[in-house]
Amino acid sequence: MAYGLEQGEDGRWIEGCDECHFDGASWDTVGAQQFLRSLAASWRTLLDRAPSKLLRTRPEPSTWSPVEYLAHCRDVTTVLREIVQRHVTRDDPTMPERSATNGLEVDVEATLTELDDAARGLADDLDAYSEADLARPVEIDDKLADVLVLVLHAVHDADHHLFDVRRQLVGHD
Repeated sequence: MAYGLEQGEDGRWIEGCDECHFDGASWDTVGAQQFLRSLAASWRTLLDRAPSKLLRTRPEPSTWSPVEYLAHCRDVTTVLREIVQRHVTRDDPTMPERSATNGLEVDVEATLTELDDAARGLADDLDAYSEADLARPVEIDDKLADVLVLVLHAVHDADHHLFDVRRQLVGHD
């Protein structure tokens, strides 16, 4: 699998990615919670090591800067938390409206705080969800997956973009 959902042996849909080696089958809710609770700290450590001149610089016109990746990670984590909440609490959830942020213009400290709030919030929400809640059906790209796949997509998206930024910063720290 290059990137996407594949059906596992047990019939569940699993997200995977050859580029960053994410394998949704190897994650459980406890691992996801641990990752989410440390996400902002991981970003802070990475950004603190980076030369400040690189934080808002795109290495290529089509490749985001580290700060743009951070803003995207915050946005995706926030939206996925809202989507997970809606799928657990409603039978016919609607998708939240959210506008994209210009990542080059964000305040890094505020963005890290907002990411931490969203990621820790999602991790804390998982404590309240039952196995049945996490197994609730979710249609993704014409596949009937479950709420846990959404949670693990939040983990994959964030981990993948940390991977992207680490690659950008190789040799610059």
